[in-house]
Amino acid sequence: MTLEHVGALNLIEIEFADKKQIIDAWRRLFEHLGTMHNRYPGEVYIDGDTLEQKNYKDDLFWRRINNERHTLLAKTLHSMAREMGFKIEQLEIFEGGYTPQGWEDEQLEARIVRKSFIDLLHGRRLLPVVLIGGENDSSGVDEQTQ
Repeated sequence: MTLEHVGALNLIEIEFADKKQIIDAWRRLFEHLGTMHNRYPGEVYIDGDTLEQKNYKDDLFWRRINNERHTLLAKTLHSMAREMGFKIEQLEIFEGGYTPQGWEDEQLEARIVRKSFIDLLHGRRLLPVVLIGGENDSSGVDEQTQ
């Protein structure tokens, strides 16, 4: 979620404070966003799962959570649109919109980098180190330039 998206969500409560249907939909979305969700049986790691199996289960879990969030967001936006006189179906909201792939890629890469550094900090990941300039160095780096 971008800063702009969170800011817009936070304004709904202020802009539509007297619109019960909108506030109810917004609260369901916020409750979902603030809940630690349990995994369904097919999403739970089992002893002996390979990294590939764990990644698959993670993918199932996050796809489900994201689908639930998108559905709740579409319902919230639909209730807002109706209040403002727009004629649009929930499905159009759910399937509509445009997010550049570059933004998606950038957010995914940033999450991966943050997680890698956190794992490194907590000792769950190792940082490979290569010695350059030693007697057995074959990198071609001249020792006098170091």
